[in-house]
Amino acid sequence: MGSGRASREKGKRGERELSKVIADLLGVECRRGQQFSGERGNPDVVGVAGVHIECKRVERLNLSQAVEQSVSDARDGEVPVVCHRLSRQPWLLTVRMSDLAQLVRALSDQITPERRGCDDVSTETGCCCQVEASDSRSDRGCCGILAGDGLRHTARDD
Repeated sequence: MGSGRASREKGKRGERELSKVIADLLGVECRRGQQFSGERGNPDVVGVAGVHIECKRVERLNLSQAVEQSVSDARDGEVPVVCHRLSRQPWLLTVRMSDLAQLVRALSDQITPERRGCDDVSTETGCCCQVEASDSRSDRGCCGILAGDGLRHTARDD
């Protein structure tokens, strides 16, 4: 097997492996994306709404170039991320700092309260926290979810 073919196969294995890791972590269905050469908007892994996932399973990675590829391939409204891993190392995720809040919102919308470790989930808020009006948009509830739209999460005193 030539090095080009071996590299493509390693990439495919990496995408399948990453799909499983993300599915296990978030509790969402993930799979390899449709791989059309040059087609904008086709992530390497699909299943995480609002996130464009570029997968790199290489020993030498030009991270800046990989991030730029994810940024240019992401559709409007998608957060571009790069998931990458060296042999015998854990998966890492790289996101531009300016996209971090949007990534947290996209992920928190998809992770079930049970996945977050919440035992007592409110049917009103879908959260294990009490929610109060607030001027701050950066408060975190006990479940780790960022409050938005002027809401503040506080731990219940039950």
